[in-house]
Amino acid sequence: MTTMKKRALGFGEKTIFIVIVLVAVVASAGFWILQKRTREGQGVLHAVGTPLFDTSLLRQKFPNFLIYPRPKQLANFQLQDAAKQAIDIDFLKGKYTLLTFGFTACPDVCPTTLTELNVILKSFPETLEQPRVVFVAIDPERDLLNDMKGFVTTYNPKFEAISGEIPALTDFAANMGAVFEKQSLDPDADPKLAATLTENYTMMHTSSLYLLSPQAELVAVIRPKLNPNDGVSEFDWAGLKREIPQVLMMVKTTLK
Repeated sequence: MTTMKKRALGFGEKTIFIVIVLVAVVASAGFWILQKRTREGQGVLHAVGTPLFDTSLLRQKFPNFLIYPRPKQLANFQLQDAAKQAIDIDFLKGKYTLLTFGFTACPDVCPTTLTELNVILKSFPETLEQPRVVFVAIDPERDLLNDMKGFVTTYNPKFEAISGEIPALTDFAANMGAVFEKQSLDPDADPKLAATLTENYTMMHTSSLYLLSPQAELVAVIRPKLNPNDGVSEFDWAGLKREIPQVLMMVKTTLK
């Protein structure tokens, strides 16, 4: 642009230019603040209504939990139980629930999660009702053919499993704030993993746990922590053995 053309800019054009710059600055500042709060474990979860929980205080007391300021009502869904009967949101009502995503052909993370949850429930205080555990199977190509009930009850006879077709599973996972993806597997790159699967693919998925209220509301998320030594995300199972009963007792008292 020549000097003459620059001088030819009218008041309206200058105003628009200034507005664009200001918007960009505000957006950048907002993004920086969001990143900062995310790193600090703040401002990650949102719910509509008057806050019931002081999330910053609870984050310090229960470091493995991200507790919503107020429980978030889940949207309705259409999935299947282990008997392949249609279910909707009513399936999740009536009791507190710990929900986890996985797949029946999972070689490591899912079995570990179910094993540790069984250990935690066995150590629950006798005065506190145990939450139900629901395993959401996100690999219908195999899961709907495999014995989902047999898979989860291997770890605990009360554990339950649900699944469905990919579109419905994707919507349900997104409503929880979870994601999953089918990923091709190179047998040469990971022969040990390939040997455990009948097809050359695996399922990448969010490994967090989700605490639901008897009204099918999302109360809290339990996230694994990144191990700086090997870069692998792992749950603090020793900490969760203490925190899960305490959080459940606190939530039950608050949401009476």
